[in-house]
Amino acid sequence: MLDDADVSAPSRAPHSPQIRAVVPWLLALVIWGFMIKLCFFVNFASDTHAYWLTGHVEDLYRNAPATKDAYLYSPAFAQIVAPLTALSFPAFYGLWVFVEAIILAWLVWPLRTPWALCVFALCIPELIIGNIYLLMAGAIALSVKRPEFWSFLILTKVTPGIGLLYFAILRDWQKLARAVFATLAIVVVSFVVAPGLWGEWISFMIDNGGGKPWLYFQLAAAAAVVVVAGRSGRPWLIPVAVLISFPVLNTPAAPAVLAAIPRLRAQTRVSPDVDTVSAIASPAQR
Repeated sequence: MLDDADVSAPSRAPHSPQIRAVVPWLLALVIWGFMIKLCFFVNFASDTHAYWLTGHVEDLYRNAPATKDAYLYSPAFAQIVAPLTALSFPAFYGLWVFVEAIILAWLVWPLRTPWALCVFALCIPELIIGNIYLLMAGAIALSVKRPEFWSFLILTKVTPGIGLLYFAILRDWQKLARAVFATLAIVVVSFVVAPGLWGEWISFMIDNGGGKPWLYFQLAAAAAVVVVAGRSGRPWLIPVAVLISFPVLNTPAAPAVLAAIPRLRAQTRVSPDVDTVSAIASPAQR
């Protein structure tokens, strides 16, 4: 005689695939609901407006951090977006969100639909505020193969530059040098165009960069994550390290940088970096 477990097991088995199929959709629904509610507490296009104003004011660093229309990034970023500031602000914001949405679609393309919707919902505050977190996510996804994209992160948020440690862990000095030289090249060109702005930005950073002793602990934790990413061959951990390194973490838009993870995981599965594979090999194999 079959025991009760043997009789009941076949009846339960067919339901497990349906449950696994439904759970991601339910999770997406919950995240969408939470994010839509959260959007009522964020300022529409607040960060994008600060970027747009860089083309309409002479004193870029007139406003202190955490105040309306405060611009915090290097002069190089303002110079790059300067041609776009000739647009009206609605057109500037619309173009900004369109580009970020395209980048987001590319980043989540490897995911199945419900999981892609989860990530998209996570990025709704970023699309509303109009910061650069999705631009950073796209740059991170590209930077593993094209390290020059690290210059964008360094010349804006600065602290995400901790991610360059990834190439040092891999002993990939060529890619590390490419990232550093690209950043220096942009700085030199920008400085030649507007040397005074660089002095203002450095003074601005010094005057407003203090009072955050916890940032050192964040950077140490971010460095530890990058070390793990390099030694384990998991570049998709780099966005986690970048998120941890942000001096300001109390914005709902910041987690959008994690949207780089699906694309990085897909790149690792489909075409692992030869340099990464060789770097994490045992000494006996090298």
